[in-house]
Amino acid sequence: MLARYYRIDKATGIHIHIGNDGSATFAVCGLELDKDRLDFKEKAVALTSINERKDASPAANAAVIITGKGVLIKQLARREHTDKENFSDVLTNADIDDFYVQDFISGDNSHIAVIRRTEADRWLSIILEEGYKPLMLCLGPFPVEHIINQLNVYGVTFEFNGHSLRRNAEGVWLGYKYAAEAVSPFLIKAENEPLDEKLVLAYAAAFQLLLSGQLLPIRAGAAGLENKLQDTLLEKKFRARLAVLLGGIFILLMLNFFVFISLDSSNQGLAQKVSSSAQNSSQAEDINDAIKQNELLLKGLGWDGVPNKTIFIDQLAQLLPANVSWESVSIDPPDAAALKSQRVMRFTQRHITITGSSANILPVNEWIARAKSKPWIKSIRMESYLFDNEEGTGMFTISIDY
Repeated sequence: MLARYYRIDKATGIHIHIGNDGSATFAVCGLELDKDRLDFKEKAVALTSINERKDASPAANAAVIITGKGVLIKQLARREHTDKENFSDVLTNADIDDFYVQDFISGDNSHIAVIRRTEADRWLSIILEEGYKPLMLCLGPFPVEHIINQLNVYGVTFEFNGHSLRRNAEGVWLGYKYAAEAVSPFLIKAENEPLDEKLVLAYAAAFQLLLSGQLLPIRAGAAGLENKLQDTLLEKKFRARLAVLLGGIFILLMLNFFVFISLDSSNQGLAQKVSSSAQNSSQAEDINDAIKQNELLLKGLGWDGVPNKTIFIDQLAQLLPANVSWESVSIDPPDAAALKSQRVMRFTQRHITITGSSANILPVNEWIARAKSKPWIKSIRMESYLFDNEEGTGMFTISIDY
């Protein structure tokens, strides 16, 4: 339930193509993720300067993708990553510390793209000065891998805006070349959204940034940008958790207020009865019975003397694996059996019910194993795990006695 608040919900993709004469053209694509709906907020192509845009959004989270002059692309036999030991296969007698390097593995091949740090940093500074917050740097056309299945591309060759790439029937990249005459023979669409072919790479970059927590972005290794991205995601997660925590505390305080006001009023009435009929044993017995009923009411409302139950929820959330998300958390929920059989509202005592989703049951079991280490947990068990083939994920229910 909270997972959608942890991710970036607005992103701008900025494609910079550098011509042979050193001039640059820009394409900008603004996206917004509202729950599970992706909306295009801006489309701008063939810009000679990023500040030509009249409706630029200051401090917008941005993914920058650079193509053209200054970006070297090389296809080599598959390897896990490019480092100091094997960088000479890409550039002879060059120092890897002078370059940003991007690795993209497809099948038995590694597609490596590099750009001088000074050149890339210059463009990133320009983007930053225009009010954006660059969080990701991509090189070449390779980020299109994450969106190509959304496009109306059906053959093994995909040509657009000077880029020509070949894939086999399984989607493995076989080769790439840049050719100015390579253009799409048809109008490109992303699902049902018309997409100018000059906008494809800007869209791919923005899409990667929006879903950076759910897919493996194809990006250059720029530690500074990676740190900023992680800081941004952590800040969103902190704000979401803080909002939930404050909301929970507010609700508990309101419940406390109304329950104790009500009980205080009842107790005052009982105290008056006690003082006016102190010598009447039958009345005293009635008063004692009324007090016991109030105590049972408190117990039924879940007031069992355990303080700061929100701390328990926070501890459970800290143990949660990244690929497991919660849908709901119920502390001392109503007793459904009592409500059905006796038609009385009762609350379970010292019990927590958690529902959520995970594409695999193993992370859920791992979380249960972690939770067992908490001394306040008496027992924890999985009540159910049902996998939904259409959604591609499983829904689970966990019960905890504390």
